[in-house]
Amino acid sequence: MSSLKFICGLILTILFFIEIAQYLLQNQGEFSPSGIPIDIRTKALIGTDEYLYAAAYCFDWEGNLIWENPELSKNTIEFSGDALFMETYNQKIDGVALLTLEGEILWQREVGKIAHVGIGASPQLFAVGTREGVLWAFSETGGVLWKYYNTAAIDQVAVAPDSSRVVFTDYGGYVTCVGDDRVIWSRKVGDMEVPLRNRTIAFSPDSSFVVYGSKVGEPALVACTVDGIELWSAPLKKSLHSVAVTRDGHVIAGCHDHIYRFASDGTLLWEYTADGDNFRLAITPDGDYIAVGSTDPYRVFVLNGSGILLWRVKSSNSILAVVISPNGKYLAFVNLDTDLFILPNPPDEVV
Repeated sequence: MSSLKFICGLILTILFFIEIAQYLLQNQGEFSPSGIPIDIRTKALIGTDEYLYAAAYCFDWEGNLIWENPELSKNTIEFSGDALFMETYNQKIDGVALLTLEGEILWQREVGKIAHVGIGASPQLFAVGTREGVLWAFSETGGVLWKYYNTAAIDQVAVAPDSSRVVFTDYGGYVTCVGDDRVIWSRKVGDMEVPLRNRTIAFSPDSSFVVYGSKVGEPALVACTVDGIELWSAPLKKSLHSVAVTRDGHVIAGCHDHIYRFASDGTLLWEYTADGDNFRLAITPDGDYIAVGSTDPYRVFVLNGSGILLWRVKSSNSILAVVISPNGKYLAFVNLDTDLFILPNPPDEVV
């Protein structure tokens, strides 16, 4: 009996030290950001190697303000390669605007009330979905290419990089693909209304496929061609919260407590367990850095391309947006306290 107690005690001791080791490993490189944050009321971030676009503001990566435009919304911004597409701020006009990278407004159009992620952009096509269920498609000069009338309010919108298709989700629980004002395909995915301005649909950079979340049956990540042919479906432990596609077609997906990386054929390459609602996701083009923002607990963490935690930073409140520069040298995030932090990757504290 004494030997049995000894063995049980030894097992409990080993399990205790395993828990301590796991805790230390998961908290490696975690720190609170130093310096004074930029007080800014923005909820959307886009980054290039040179500049950080915080909706109506443009900064360099040292935090110097380059330009700002008070006529623009602070909620939504899309990058088309050589222009910025966002909502207008004028409370009397619910619309969108196209800007140069220097902040000059090229054109503005009134469309109606827009969801927080209800716009998408490519070099030749700029799309916006409204609460009234109207999907607008504009050219780069601001002309209306076409309009599609949906039966339910439109939630999020994504445009194929080659401008051939627009995919949107709606409050009726459908994901729909439209090209030249006609439906290419549509399917039921369940209630995928996106909270807190995150995205659950994304195109591959070569426009060959689109990925989206489904809650019909078990939660899943689905990839299909732009013509609606399903390529693969992968089960998820929780509903999809965020998704991005790398240059070579790998899919990075975030859901509650988990981050996944899939190959272009749907093979699971790795899975990282992370506490929290991982609503915010930003990647470098090759996916060699993956930045994730959580709402509970409040933090941003960075993984390498193999799913290994590199460092984490604490936040005083929920993360509203996170971005990493394409060259991987800088990261920025903004939280519900309107604090914008700009950090080198890795931060000085964990070098």
